[in-house]
Amino acid sequence: QVDGEHSVAFRLPSNVERQRGFLELVAFDAKVEFTHFELRALPADFKLIDAEAPKPTAAPVAIATAAPLPVEQAKLALTIAEKSLKTAEAQLASIEARAAALVGQVSNVPAKPTDGHVENVPHGSKQLALAASKSERIVAASKAEEELTKSELALLQAAADKKPEAEKKVAAAKTALDTAVKAIDTPSETFTPLPGAKKTQEDYQNRNANVPYPAKSTGRRTAFAKWLTDPSNPLPARVAINHIWTRHMGQPLVPTVFDFGRKGTPPTHPELLDWLAVELIENGWSMKHIHRLIVTSAAYRRSSSSALNSEGEIGRRGDREKNTDATASSPPLPASPSPTLLNDPDNRFYWRMNPVRMEAQIVRDSLLSLAGELDLTLGGPSVAINDEASRRRSLYFVHSHNDHNKFLSTFDDASVLDCYRRAESIVPQQALALENSPLSMSMAGKIASRIATAHPNAADSEFIRLAFVMILSVEPTTDEQTTMLELLRRMTDLAKEKKRPNPESVARTNLVQTILNHNDFITVR
Repeated sequence: QVDGEHSVAFRLPSNVERQRGFLELVAFDAKVEFTHFELRALPADFKLIDAEAPKPTAAPVAIATAAPLPVEQAKLALTIAEKSLKTAEAQLASIEARAAALVGQVSNVPAKPTDGHVENVPHGSKQLALAASKSERIVAASKAEEELTKSELALLQAAADKKPEAEKKVAAAKTALDTAVKAIDTPSETFTPLPGAKKTQEDYQNRNANVPYPAKSTGRRTAFAKWLTDPSNPLPARVAINHIWTRHMGQPLVPTVFDFGRKGTPPTHPELLDWLAVELIENGWSMKHIHRLIVTSAAYRRSSSSALNSEGEIGRRGDREKNTDATASSPPLPASPSPTLLNDPDNRFYWRMNPVRMEAQIVRDSLLSLAGELDLTLGGPSVAINDEASRRRSLYFVHSHNDHNKFLSTFDDASVLDCYRRAESIVPQQALALENSPLSMSMAGKIASRIATAHPNAADSEFIRLAFVMILSVEPTTDEQTTMLELLRRMTDLAKEKKRPNPESVARTNLVQTILNHNDFITVR
């Protein structure tokens, strides 16, 4: 209470225990003097009032309710509602009739209604236009009938001095209804086109705005499409192949992906570019065929490592030491670089795979997929950039010049100005995002839980192996296994010192988050 009047009410949630705290009194836009403050228990019979409830008054106030209408007025109100429904149904039928007429004007073929709202529509563009025009006149008559009923109700409710004016409105409404009914059977091919049935502004001079679309296409777009995809024109196929090759192999065949003209850089492998372009054209422009061809090739399946294996050869992708013996030591590194590396340090001849950084969207989707949280639903509305709870694929985030997701921007999100090639950077913020972001921390816990659920009795060494295979798709080396075992032991001891619940689970979650920060997680090798 303030000055003896009930002013402040607060209900403590039932599921929250009362804790020691403080009460702060703050005055806004006023000078307040607190002479004294007293805290005491309320009497048992004291009635508390919820904060959302209205403040009681000394005397109850009668709630005004609408008086029931007289029988005659109530019947007119019901008739108005029925007329309004009839008008809405007539408007729907008119829209369908006008849409059919517009289709008939362009194609000059019979058009049939799809859901039964328009019945017995004659075929032919002229007949369709007549039906569309008549449907609009039916809507006008229905609206006039509705307005007449409204004016009759207004006459019954009008005061004595307003009766003459209301009677004039009724007479005018009857005249309008008679005119609308007589016009229904007047044949006409003129009707109101639907919104979107006419062209919008196409140039700064506004020459073609609000002009109906031509009944017959000029054929220019079809001619352009046929010329563009003609087998004798290899340029579109070359550009498409260059983009596909860049996404898979990390380096384009034509370095200037945005310019294939005279000012562009010549292709590094012109025969390969042309062969793949012909392969694309001859297989019906099937990009799936090209994707399959590249990813199953020996060039794509090579290892990205430049080190020699035990046979003195460059290994294939995935050729890493298998941790079959916990006491085995790692193989010694080669004493000198391979001859191939010395002769082709830039990998111009693709003797090894180029390490490719994953795109920002794939990094986020990989986190969600590993945790079993990724929503693979196709289509739907865009996702707001600040919607951290969304589990939809990252391509559904709003992406514009001013709006972009912060996590995706950290990992070099796509530019809104071009679509040729993404910039790649290695900055500390990327490691911090994988280490400290709420998304990464949450997904690490769920990944650890998935492994524990699938293998409840797995020892620490087995958990480490499963985490490596699940996250990095490789077996850990002996050195990696030893290091991770020591790290897991230290993190478990630290969690116990801080009296964390389930210290082993906390340590394993931290271990998973450490592996997520491995360079191989965001790199395709």
